[in-house]
Amino acid sequence: MAKKSGAKSKSRKRKPPYDATTADLPLNLQTADFIRAWFQWVQYRTEAKKRISQRACSAMLNKLASYGPVVAVKAIHRAMENDWQGLFPEREAAAPLSPRSSTEPLSGIRRWAENHRGSLGREHGQ
Repeated sequence: MAKKSGAKSKSRKRKPPYDATTADLPLNLQTADFIRAWFQWVQYRTEAKKRISQRACSAMLNKLASYGPVVAVKAIHRAMENDWQGLFPEREAAAPLSPRSSTEPLSGIRRWAENHRGSLGREHGQ
């Protein structure tokens, strides 16, 4: 059977994609650095044709807010550097060092320098 030339084709009305740059930011993320990074992230995702839905945007911002703006900015930059589709602030959050572990590397460097003090001067012509 042949199609009628005057038949209407089914067309879906698509809503325009959600613009994540218009999202309400949590108060602790309302810093210049975070806003700049967030705009870069949205642009990065748009260029990769991976739009951010309103639900995903809200979830991302809430998660980032729980880590604070410094960690959030680092997470955004790391995600773009590694071509990731998601944000992983938990990878950026540094665990606090115990007092013992924070001094061990320094004492190791000092010990090495003391053992090699004489040879360091000779290597550089001193």
